[in-house]
Amino acid sequence: RDFGAMISAEDRPAIDRSDFHTVKAGETLGTIAKRYYKNPKLYEAIAKANPDLIKNPDKIEIGWKLKIPKGTFGKGES
Repeated sequence: RDFGAMISAEDRPAIDRSDFHTVKAGETLGTIAKRYYKNPKLYEAIAKANPDLIKNPDKIEIGWKLKIPKGTFGKGES
């Protein structure tokens, strides 16, 4: 029996609600946040989801595989 299918998305661990993004040349956390959340100001959500990689949000490296948390934060913000 697949009990995972019976658990709502809201009750699953955060890792189940994440996408991943590989950093490309010229990208910043702001441009990545704009792509996924339509709001570059939400870059902190990405930084907080990747503490092992991101020590300084202004310094990310090409090739890093970042966890992009899904969520409802940012809705209605501009």
